Amino acid sequence: MAQTIQNIRFGQHENGTRIVLDMTPKNEYTYQLLQSPPRLVIDFSMGFSKPAYQGSDPTGLITNTRYGTLDNMGRRIVFDLKKNVRVDNHFYIAPSNTQQNYRLVFDLSTAMGQDIPASPPAPSMNLSTLDSVQEFQTLPYSGYPMPTAKPSFLIRRPQYTIVIDAGHGGGDPGSIGGGNIREKDIVLNIAKKLKEQLERTGRYNVHLTRSSDYYIQLRERFKKARDHKADLFISLHADKIHVPTVRGVSVYTLSETASDKETARLAKQENNAGVVAGVDLGVEEEDVANILLDLVRRETLNESKLFAELFVSGLKNNNIRYLKNPHRYAGFAVLKAPDVPSVLIETGFLSNTQDTQLLQTAAYQNRLTETIQSSIDGFFDRLERLNSE
Repeated sequence: MAQTIQNIRFGQHENGTRIVLDMTPKNEYTYQLLQSPPRLVIDFSMGFSKPAYQGSDPTGLITNTRYGTLDNMGRRIVFDLKKNVRVDNHFYIAPSNTQQNYRLVFDLSTAMGQDIPASPPAPSMNLSTLDSVQEFQTLPYSGYPMPTAKPSFLIRRPQYTIVIDAGHGGGDPGSIGGGNIREKDIVLNIAKKLKEQLERTGRYNVHLTRSSDYYIQLRERFKKARDHKADLFISLHADKIHVPTVRGVSVYTLSETASDKETARLAKQENNAGVVAGVDLGVEEEDVANILLDLVRRETLNESKLFAELFVSGLKNNNIRYLKNPHRYAGFAVLKAPDVPSVLIETGFLSNTQDTQLLQTAAYQNRLTETIQSSIDGFFDRLERLNSE
C-alpha cells in the first residue's frame, strides 16, 4: 500500500511547537536533530508525494519544510528551525470515528538549557505492536542512511591508507631557523621517515603529498588525501615565533567555525559529485546533500580530535617537549577535507635554538615518528573497538 501524507499541521504545545502529519498507513521512521543551522529531519521507510497542504507554524519556530528522496526509496522531510530544540514526545495516534488517518505527532520544546546533543539518538519502532497512542522507546541510533565508500571498521582491515603532507616546498621554504635551516627540508625528511616506518609494519598504505622539493597548492594537498580515499591525513610543519624561548610540539584540528564554512562552500558547488565519502551528491536533492555533508563533517571532526588526543598522550609518554594546551584548533586549509580525519602537527619552533638543533638529529626525528606511529596504531585500534561494541 502506498504511503500518503495528506497534510502537515503546526500548533502551540506547552513550551513549544507541535507538528502533526496526517497519513495512511503508518510508516516506519527515524529522526535526527541537526545544528548549524538547526533542523529536524524525519526519514520514512516508504515513499510519498509532497503533501497537498502545509500549514504555517503560529509559534514561528519552523521557518521552512523541505523534502528529499533516500537511497532505500524512502522519503525525508526536513523542518528548518529558528533555534535549537529538543524533542519532548513523538508518537502515533490511530484512526478514530472522527479521524480516518493515522497522525504522527512531534512535540518540540525550546526550553532554555536543553542543547541538542552532538550525536542524538533516533527511535526504532515495531509497528505491529503499537497501541492507539504510544510514545516510542528511544533506542541507540542505527537507521540513518549515510552511504560511504570507506570500508567498515567493524572488521580489522589488512591495510589503512594514510597520506602524509610535508608542508611548503619549492619556492616556499616555510620558516627559516638559524644556519638557514628551512622548514620545507625538515618536514620532508620527517615525512619520508614516517612513511618508511609505517610501511614496515605492513598495516598501512602510505602516500606523500610531495616526495621532493616542489610546491603544492593547499587545496591540492587535501585533495590528494581524498583522491586516495585516505583514512587519515597528517600535515607536518615547523613553526616560528617572535619569542625565541617558546619551544615544543603541538597538534591542530579544524575549528568548528572553519569546518562549517567549508561545508557551506562545498554544499554550494554546482557539481557536488563525489564530494562526501564516495556519495554522489550531484544526484541528491539539496537538503539531502546538506545533511550528508553535515553528518560526515561531524564524524570526521570527532575522529580528528581522537587522534590529536592520542598524539598528545604519546608526547607525554615519550618525554617529548610540547606546548601548553598542545591540542589546538584553527582554520588551516589543509585540514578541510570533510570526509578525511585530518591533523596538522607542528614539530617544533625554528625560532628556538634547541628545537632547531633537535629537529636536525636522526635520534629526535625517530622519536617523533615513533610517537606518531604509536598514535596512529592506537587511533585505528580505538575506532575498531568503538565500532564493534
